[in-house]
Amino acid sequence: MLQISLGSQLVPLARTLAVVVGASSGLMATMDHIRDKRDVLSFVVPGTVAGLAHSLMNQDPTSRLLAKTLGFAVLFAVAFKPFPASTIQ
Repeated sequence: MLQISLGSQLVPLARTLAVVVGASSGLMATMDHIRDKRDVLSFVVPGTVAGLAHSLMNQDPTSRLLAKTLGFAVLFAVAFKPFPASTIQ
């Protein structure tokens, strides 16, 4: 009986751990890519906070919380990315 109960607890824990590891490695790769690009980073941070706040207010499960947080970060980085000075005429 204890084995069945323990097994049912391990599946959601393993799934959450996999989501956290995958999201953190993706975020670390993104941060390495934009490390010297302060203009992009200044929009990623508010996007991350917005996604996190939105998920927490809706009481989303962990996987959806991480997906929304990363999604908002990417959305803010893409939508508010400033144009290079050479393209403005």
